[in-house]
Amino acid sequence: MTDPRPLPPPPATPAAAPPRRSRAASIALWSILGALIAGSALLMATRRPPPPEPKAGEKPVPVRLLTLQPRAIEDAVTLAGRLEPSEDVTLSAQKPGQIVEIAVDKGDAVRRGQVLARLDNRTWEAQRRQAEVERDEASRELQRYRELDRAGAVSTSDYERVANRLERAEATLSWSAANVDQCRIVSPVDGRIEDRYRDAGEHAMEGGEILRVVVTDPMKLVVDVPERDVARLRPGDALAFAVPAAAGAAVTGRVSFVASAADRASNTYRVEALVDAPPAALKAGMIASARIVRGLWPDAILVPIAAVVPKKGEHVAFVEKDGRAVRRSLRLAALAGDEAVVASGLEAGERLVVEGQRTLVDGTLLDVGDAAERAAP
Repeated sequence: MTDPRPLPPPPATPAAAPPRRSRAASIALWSILGALIAGSALLMATRRPPPPEPKAGEKPVPVRLLTLQPRAIEDAVTLAGRLEPSEDVTLSAQKPGQIVEIAVDKGDAVRRGQVLARLDNRTWEAQRRQAEVERDEASRELQRYRELDRAGAVSTSDYERVANRLERAEATLSWSAANVDQCRIVSPVDGRIEDRYRDAGEHAMEGGEILRVVVTDPMKLVVDVPERDVARLRPGDALAFAVPAAAGAAVTGRVSFVASAADRASNTYRVEALVDAPPAALKAGMIASARIVRGLWPDAILVPIAAVVPKKGEHVAFVEKDGRAVRRSLRLAALAGDEAVVASGLEAGERLVVEGQRTLVDGTLLDVGDAAERAAP
């Protein structure tokens, strides 16, 4: 007899797991797809917009551009200076008389204390010898009076008279010896003969110029500094300067003097700097360019001065945006060579028009070309 109850259903068979190779392929496919999407987004972000459509009859102006990048630059001012001898001495005759010898000529090196010239001293020498005789006589007479004074055989007034005679004789001898010595022209410094105003045999008046001696080691740089910058300099500070006439020689001196009062005519302050062992190419009288550092701009925007257009009392520049010129009014902070430091009006990353800007107005259509971007200096 057959059992009327239905049979139980067969057990469920578990689904087979997908093969590992199919899963890896799926992951790689999605990775490739993601990379393609990211690349497309980057391309869209970096691609420049198409050039604007010119208006009827509008002609693009060819220009060159410079992408502005911030740079660190010193805030410095360049001032004109002049080189001078550290000492400049004119030697004159202290006594009138005939010049009997000049032992040096222009260009000769001389030492301190060296006798450079002699004047006729015969008259003064005779006075000196006479003063020596009087001094010796007065000295012997005073010695006799001292012995008499000890014996009480001389009055006080007679003793003082003889003592005063000796003092006068000694004073006359000192005066005569000074006159003889003043007939010699002696160098007060180590230097070089720059000028010779007289020759041997000529007559020199008292105070008449004979020779000029200059000291060029050390050499002196003189700069007239405006009141805005003079407070930045102190004795002992280094002061760099260049000398165009000496192949642009770059030299550094040490500040030796800063005036405490301004020149009334120029309202500037005299600053002096000494240069030890100066290069041979430097000569007194040469013009120098001294550089005074005021501070540092760490992220300065610099533009070529030629790119700035002066218009009606303001400084104007043009940047490129969407293929057209955009006018910018600038405020300049300082000049640095052939560039200007911009305080406001431009930002890093903007493309500045550096050629062709003279004819532009706001909104002018630009022709930048394929190679019109200039590299930043």
